[in-house]
Amino acid sequence: MLWVGVAAYLAYGLLLPHEGTASIVFRDWLYNLVGIGVPALCLARVLLVPVERGAWLAFTVATGAWAGGNAAWPVVVSGLDPIPAPSVADFFWLAFYPAAFAGLMLLIRRRLHRLPASLWLDGLVACLTFAAFGAAFLVTPIVDATGGATAVVATALAYPVSDAVLLAVVAVLLAASGWRPSRGMALIGAALLTQIVVDSVYAYQAAVGTWRGNGLLDTGWLLVSVLIAHAAWTRPEPTREVGLRGGWVLAVPVVCGLALVGLHLYGDHLGAPELALAIASGGLIAAFLGTAEAARESHHLLELATHDPLTGLLNHREFHASLRRTLQGAAREGSVVSLMLFDLDGFKDVNDLRGHAEGDRLLRSCADAIVRLRRPDDVAGRLGGDEFGLILPGAGPTNAIAIGERVAQAVAGLDKGFGVSFGTASWPADGPSIEMLMLRADVALYAAKKHARAESAKAADGTEPEEAL
Repeated sequence: MLWVGVAAYLAYGLLLPHEGTASIVFRDWLYNLVGIGVPALCLARVLLVPVERGAWLAFTVATGAWAGGNAAWPVVVSGLDPIPAPSVADFFWLAFYPAAFAGLMLLIRRRLHRLPASLWLDGLVACLTFAAFGAAFLVTPIVDATGGATAVVATALAYPVSDAVLLAVVAVLLAASGWRPSRGMALIGAALLTQIVVDSVYAYQAAVGTWRGNGLLDTGWLLVSVLIAHAAWTRPEPTREVGLRGGWVLAVPVVCGLALVGLHLYGDHLGAPELALAIASGGLIAAFLGTAEAARESHHLLELATHDPLTGLLNHREFHASLRRTLQGAAREGSVVSLMLFDLDGFKDVNDLRGHAEGDRLLRSCADAIVRLRRPDDVAGRLGGDEFGLILPGAGPTNAIAIGERVAQAVAGLDKGFGVSFGTASWPADGPSIEMLMLRADVALYAAKKHARAESAKAADGTEPEEAL
């Protein structure tokens, strides 16, 4: 029904006379009826749906304040001469913004575990970009039309500036979703984008004396509130972790940065005041910081995706990818590659008797020993648990075994009763496939561990060790 009201008011604004009975029916009754219906729907959402109640209670207050301003204008303000700035209606309308801001922040808190700093910088960049263009195109005509009266200028600019703040918060949410928002957030974003356009056009038209009520701009404000009511009844989005997705992380700083550079280049030709250029400079700085922070966070996420967090070595998936690339390179060059698998001896006893913190310390120490004793081009990884791998491009079995023995000697010195066994395989002799190479190295590792257990048993009771495989 609210959408029907919007369509009817649009037809009135375009086709019917803006006076007499039509004005009373549409402007005084229909407009306020739709305005009251919006907070009523938001309140029903609060009462009937437990999820995100706080956020939609804030939007109930916001849309209720907007409806209150609409009601106060014809009853209290429109008959005054001159109309004060700010008026009672302005106080209601401006109350929309803090309430809507609270609603958006509650949506952020409910839906996202963590917001990277680059996303907050995106919001700041979006806000400063709009503020710079607003200062470039709105300040001069408003000051000229009002004689520079502080209260009048501040009231006129309060709307688009507040819109910019809300739009910046929405930009953060959109960027957090990888620019693939839920339906509800898309509706809220569309509402605020519509409002920022309508408020800016109104501020300019009011300043130069071309604004006429009951037209498309009034329909635009009505559309804003109905979009919010529609968003209230969309399916809530589940809480999730924010992930930065590809090139979209640079969308806000790049687009806004280009716009701000253009404002700087053509500001003199456009007659932009110094205030606009100063804000644009701040926006460019924020865009640069946002780009740098996004790059840092992307690098951090790449590290988390490819490296083991405990030891800093390549994880299982990336180790196998690196082995595949190394073998492909060796096939082109006709060289050899050795693969070594390490498995710690006595590690379960360390965890069981001395705790996992001590086990983690020994895992890190073993990883450090492998990294310290490998050659510069060798690739080390943690394959899982207490198992490690080492890729040795250009190394044959003899060189691989020599490195393995040095690692075993270093690890044996870390703790009493603690050591490491290793097995080797060389490509292409033990290949030809990666699977076969891993299997041969794993068989060699199993034989080494069996021999180590036999030696340990012999040392304990003096019996002859079982023959190793």
